[in-house]
Formats: sequence, C-alpha cells, structure tokens
Amino acid sequence: MEFLRQNDERFKRRPSSLENKRVLFCGDSICAASVYDYPDCLRWGWAGRISSATGLSYINKGRDGASLSTCRKENRILAQIEACKKEVFDLVVLHGGVNEAWDSNPAGKMAKGFELSDFDISTCAGGLEELFFYAKRYFPHTQLCFIANFRAPSCPIGRISNMDEYFGEILKICKKWEIPCLDLYNDDDFAKEFHVKEKVNTADFIHPNGKGYDILYLPIMRFLEELCQPSRS
Repeated sequence: MEFLRQNDERFKRRPSSLENKRVLFCGDSICAASVYDYPDCLRWGWAGRISSATGLSYINKGRDGASLSTCRKENRILAQIEACKKEVFDLVVLHGGVNEAWDSNPAGKMAKGFELSDFDISTCAGGLEELFFYAKRYFPHTQLCFIANFRAPSCPIGRISNMDEYFGEILKICKKWEIPCLDLYNDDDFAKEFHVKEKVNTADFIHPNGKGYDILYLPIMRFLEELCQPSRS
C-alpha cells in the first residue's frame, strides 16, 4: 500500500500552505477513518491523505462513536481536545454531530450566551458550544475550524438520512463563535460527486471507504490550505 501511495499522482507532494504545519484532528469514526472494507483507512483517512499530499504533521484523535453531546457518555470529542490541551498546534480541525443523529438524540438550539451554564450539553448544539468554549480556552492562539459532515440520505439508522436540524444549528453556532466551517452538508456539487444516495463510496451509506476518502480529503485539504494562507495568520 505504501508503494502504491508513493506512485499515485493524487498523493504526490506539492507546494502547500500546510507544509510543516502541526494539525490536530478530532471527531467521530468518520474523522478516525473507521471502515469495514478498507483496513488501511485507519492509517490514511482524510488526515493521512492530506499529510501525504502537503507535508503537514498531525495527530488524529478521532474515535469510533464519539459525540458532541453526552449521548455517548464519556466518549466525547471534548475529551479528545482535553487529551492534547498542553500541546502546540497550528490548526485544530473539529468534526462531529453524526452520532447524535445516529442515536436520534436531540439537536437542541444555539444558546443566547457564551457561558458554560448556558449550554444544554445533552443536545448536539449544547455539546458543540461547550466544545468551542474549551477549544478557545485550550488553544487561544491556534486557528480552529469545523467540518460539517456530508449528507447521507440513504442511511437507515436513526435520523442520519435527514440531518437538517443538526447541521442547521451547527452552522449557526460556528458563525456565533467565529469558527470557520466547511459545509459539506449543503454542498450539492460534493453530494453529486460523492454519490451520497449510493453505497459506492461508503461501506454502509455513512462511513467512507477508500474511494470515498479519495474524494473527501480534497475539499477538506483546500479548506485547510485557505485557512493557513499567510494573510490569515
């Protein structure tokens, strides 16, 4: 597999604003690259593909089943950033919300305030605001960003086939906290390229397989490169 990657034009190193940057990725199984028909995804995923193409170094703390809210108890994305809060990064990339829809857990509503007491962390919205609160505290001089997951209209589990309510609140919360968001959920061009209604690029209509990550990493890489342009520092 390593030989194939080195000789694949898609993964050849090229000039990039991400070169030599140190990046933390946190999220659920899609960030962690958990899939059932492509074992090398655990190594590559979108984090590994972006690293191979740009020369960034990274830690991927994404974990199967991780949630923004408390619906998965201690398996929270918040725990992932807490585990790395004493380290230094140029960029922290956050992802989540899918497991709330998987469990049909409440989407919740964006709070009016910015204090911990304002957030209902049993909901997706409240959990995200808590995550942003601590991310800004742990990494005050680091660029933060969020990835809103692609649509999965054919997935029969929970509320995943229609995550409008979840990502509607997530996008508003990203704007409130001034955290750049890559909105793949409302990207019709990406949905068409990824064939979201079919299973060809996922193992189960939601977890990307190798072909899926080959498509998925590209818009994420472009988004991160834009964030790391010198004019944004």
